[in-house]
Amino acid sequence: GDDAAGTVLSGHERRAEVFRFHPTASGLLASGSADKTVRVWDVEAAKSVISLPHKANVEGLSWNYDGSLL
Repeated sequence: GDDAAGTVLSGHERRAEVFRFHPTASGLLASGSADKTVRVWDVEAAKSVISLPHKANVEGLSWNYDGSLL
């Protein structure tokens, strides 16, 4: 895909702590935040496509090998 450098992703209410690109789908990025959410982003569209609540600040996350689980 296109170079995502300089793309601004707005949506978290507090600082994002961790970022992981999807292992197989181009342009999908997961982020975890101190606002107690995980978001999945469409980087090309610069928008959040999924927001998942969590019970605590999200300081780590990962995709499995084929990206079917986050």
